[in-house]
Amino acid sequence: MREISKYASMIYRCGQIYYDEYLTPYHIGCGQQFFLLRIYEKPGISPYELASMGMYDKGTCARALKKLEEEGYIERVVDTHDRRLQHLFISTKGKELIPIIQKMLDEWYEAICIDFSEEERSMAGELMRRISEHAMHTIGRR
Repeated sequence: MREISKYASMIYRCGQIYYDEYLTPYHIGCGQQFFLLRIYEKPGISPYELASMGMYDKGTCARALKKLEEEGYIERVVDTHDRRLQHLFISTKGKELIPIIQKMLDEWYEAICIDFSEEERSMAGELMRRISEHAMHTIGRR
């Protein structure tokens, strides 16, 4: 099937719409939730590491971090040994948003896999993982 990219794109766009609607009351969008979750999972991560983790360019990462900081969800701490480096931490307000984001992600997953058996869910996840690895390898970012 040569339409994998088309379907992956459709799933992605629908997910972005779902996330944006879900996160509107918290004044962030689909773009910021990825960054907030990664900072929560890796306290002290640098903006560079964060951008690399999601294959985002520096500008996209900077805009997302600015929004999260303006809304009070994250804090930046300048490195004591190298003032050029920053470390990112989730704030108390950000920690309160984590279960809401996790619920949103769980609900989306359940909605798009509603009639899948556990075996089909596992297989779909594994196939998507492998496809993404091949895609990253093809563009030289493995």
